Amino acid sequence: MKKIFFLVIIFIALVSFKNVPSQELYGLVVVIDPGHGGSDPGASSLFGKNKQCVTESAYCYDVAIRLENLLKSKGAIVFKTIKTNQLKPINNDPQQAIVCASNAVFSFDRSNVKAGSSGLSKRVAFANLKLKNFPKHKVVYISIHFDVVKKEFAGARIITGRKSNFLALCLKKELEIKNRLSNHVNSIITSGDKSKGVKNIYVLSNTNKIRECVLLELGNFKNEKDLWRIRDPKVREDYALVITKSLERFMKK
Repeated sequence: MKKIFFLVIIFIALVSFKNVPSQELYGLVVVIDPGHGGSDPGASSLFGKNKQCVTESAYCYDVAIRLENLLKSKGAIVFKTIKTNQLKPINNDPQQAIVCASNAVFSFDRSNVKAGSSGLSKRVAFANLKLKNFPKHKVVYISIHFDVVKKEFAGARIITGRKSNFLALCLKKELEIKNRLSNHVNSIITSGDKSKGVKNIYVLSNTNKIRECVLLELGNFKNEKDLWRIRDPKVREDYALVITKSLERFMKK
């Protein structure tokens, strides 16, 4: 009887151990900043015979939710700078556009998401608050967007703040492995580098106190292949996986 009881205890322990989330990202805080939202849909493009409209903000937010789920499963603490009523990824048919959520609010003060410096400052203020709240953690900031550049350019680009950071290098490596890196000669660009046609990006400015901060352009709305990838939920999940792998690489430093 004692032997059976002992075996049952071992079995329960093994099952419980299997259900414990992995902890590769324990000690990491990730502030995810889904681009645009609310009254600011961001870039857009039309596709198909019915001229359906793909809006940047809807797809940024879907990638953000996928990324959030993956990061939490690996032990990271995750926050989003904005929130909508979308609670899970949308596994749409790529021939059907995702509808942009108009009810987005800033996590900082629950006000409606809008464009402009006042809105961007709320994203940064929220990020700085999380940095202050977790002084013993590694904290990173990842802003998710899609690009509008010359149609011959495809793939993801990484834009960094003035402070060169290790996170950008980790992202570049994992994007290269998955063949998702931009075919543009400049796959990592510094915010405000006018020679590369990049304006000063507020969320990457010195106002953002998080040292490891990047803005990802995960595809080009003007490129036909990228526009298909953006609409494909499997590719959006792959983007989230690549970013997660990059953070695992980052935490090994």
